Amino acid sequence: MTPAQMITLEIEDLGAEGDGIARRDGSAVYIPFALPGETVTLKGPLRSVGKGNSSGEIGNIDTSSPDRIEPSCRHFGQCGGCRLQHVSTPAVEIHKRRVLEQALSRKGLTPETLSATVSAPLHSRRRARFDYQRTGRSGKLGFKIRRSHDSIDIAMCPILTPSLEKLVGDLRRLLDAMPSMAKGGAVQVTETDSGFDILLIPARPADLNLEQRERIAVWCAANNIARLCWDDGDGPQPVAARHQPQTKFGEVPVDLPVNAFLQPSAAGEKILVDLVQQALSRHCRRTKRIADLFSGCGSLSLPIAGSEGCVVDAFDIDGAMIAALRQAASRSQPVLRVNADRRDLFNAPLTPSELKPYDAVIFDPPKAGAAAQAGELATSSVPVVIAVSCNPSTLSRDLRQLVDGGYTLISSTPVDQFTWSGQLEAVAVLTKRVK
Repeated sequence: MTPAQMITLEIEDLGAEGDGIARRDGSAVYIPFALPGETVTLKGPLRSVGKGNSSGEIGNIDTSSPDRIEPSCRHFGQCGGCRLQHVSTPAVEIHKRRVLEQALSRKGLTPETLSATVSAPLHSRRRARFDYQRTGRSGKLGFKIRRSHDSIDIAMCPILTPSLEKLVGDLRRLLDAMPSMAKGGAVQVTETDSGFDILLIPARPADLNLEQRERIAVWCAANNIARLCWDDGDGPQPVAARHQPQTKFGEVPVDLPVNAFLQPSAAGEKILVDLVQQALSRHCRRTKRIADLFSGCGSLSLPIAGSEGCVVDAFDIDGAMIAALRQAASRSQPVLRVNADRRDLFNAPLTPSELKPYDAVIFDPPKAGAAAQAGELATSSVPVVIAVSCNPSTLSRDLRQLVDGGYTLISSTPVDQFTWSGQLEAVAVLTKRVK
């Protein structure tokens, strides 16, 4: 580009996904890795991203932000897993608090208290989904390259637990030796208290022959693998099940079903549990009976039942996770008063009459949120509602229903357990004056 064609912009804001935002001719220009307060000169022409907006790439940082730091991972900038590794931790926490504030504001919501961001530490991610791509005899195991279908072969990853990071190289060598993964695929790995739980998903349906099964068995024994399953489209099938993958929720060990939901880090899970327990202690006059909606295997139900000494009724659509929760509660010592029932809360939410016995309700839905259940809660008489969410947009939508139904939004706390990404968790607390 000639000097006359060069575009120099001042970055005004940071978008929810971590891109710097500038303005040009009244439209937004999204610039990856640029920070508010910086002046940057772009390389190449702008690229349309729809709605009159565009994006560009940094050619030079003319004026640098004091919040800019040196990234700690050699793959940063190419790997699509991290967006904010070039930003100081305090600045990331302020940004994520603002993302939550803006999501709430779009729905006309202002909590009485918007707390500071609470962050999980580095090297704590126990759960990851890797992409595996084979080229010839060797393959790449890692994450998608930003804006590409190709993947980067990771040699390090500072967000993973040290043992999970170490496993990646050994896992790559196993996959390279497997003809059934010749077309690539996905690999989901969870580090549990009893060893790694792995799910292999080939890109194309393929059978495992005897030689591959034997190789997998030997590899699992050498690498502390609790269970390895194969899913080529007919559902996960155990290939090597040395012992049951198990993790503790509170003080209760739970046998994890294949592909069970688990928070990405144990540290992040503890933050969420602590925030929920603090809300119960602060806002509940009594905690004799609590409903945990979208409960999964009981990451909230079991600690709360153990600490509060109350009855917890847990509901989730996944029958395997409900069965795991039920079994864990029944064998706990002392036996916790947890009732677990399978229920589709999207299509058959608990009604106000069913909700009437509860002193508090907790709901922690998937990204899609809990619109139907929030609508029923809005007209209920439950004194305290605690919402946990991994999507500020759908959380704000659900909270709007509750507030319109007479609830007061007492507090909202952003939780960053997706280090350096644009993702954000949050815990919101609402109360309703019972007549």
